Amino acid sequence: MKIAQISAFYGKKQALNHVTFELKPKKFTALIGKNGCGKSTLLKCIAGQIPHTGEIPLPREPRERAKAVALLPQSLPALPMEAEALVAMGRTPYLNLAGTLTPTDREKIEEAIRLAGIQELRHRNAATLSGGELQKVYLAMVLAQDARILLLDEPTAHMDMGYAADFLRLLKTLNREQGKTVLAVLHDLNAAAAFADELLLMEQGRLTDPARVEEVFGVRKIFYSENGETKYFYQ
Repeated sequence: MKIAQISAFYGKKQALNHVTFELKPKKFTALIGKNGCGKSTLLKCIAGQIPHTGEIPLPREPRERAKAVALLPQSLPALPMEAEALVAMGRTPYLNLAGTLTPTDREKIEEAIRLAGIQELRHRNAATLSGGELQKVYLAMVLAQDARILLLDEPTAHMDMGYAADFLRLLKTLNREQGKTVLAVLHDLNAAAAFADELLLMEQGRLTDPARVEEVFGVRKIFYSENGETKYFYQ
């Protein structure tokens, strides 16, 4: 999917400046960059949530857009409702005027709960969940939406290291087994290196060469061999 010449403003401040890239289908792409460089803004533009110029080849009508692309934002409200009911909100684009869940809707909800591994949380009040648990419930809601493109804005920001790794492994599994196209803003460079198929590096509202990661972040890339495969990490 070719996203071309995307520009966006907050008042008079330009947040995105003619951003162009190809979002490769069925790949896990990590969007990295320093705070305030425009990463969250780009996800919101793709999801159709804020005004922008440029070309994004997705439906303009909100319900149809929501069937194609789902956004898991950085800030998640802990709503005082059952986790299962929160997951069911992902089916909103498909509901009739009466808001009635069909058998297909219920199947999608059950599948999302299973895929996200939140069976033991389904009857818990979302307001009582930890940050990591709540993040997985919202992931299930996004999965219930059944969009082919998943946009995730720093999905592991409220998780400890072990929980974050498990969450990213789950995303990678969904990417491989469900064929979901994933574009995730990640603040952890090593997590991006370990899980992503592609890297996009943003700087001051523009995309720049991913080879500049060391320059932009002031880190070094360290290569090592594991099971005959060359890998790397940043320090």
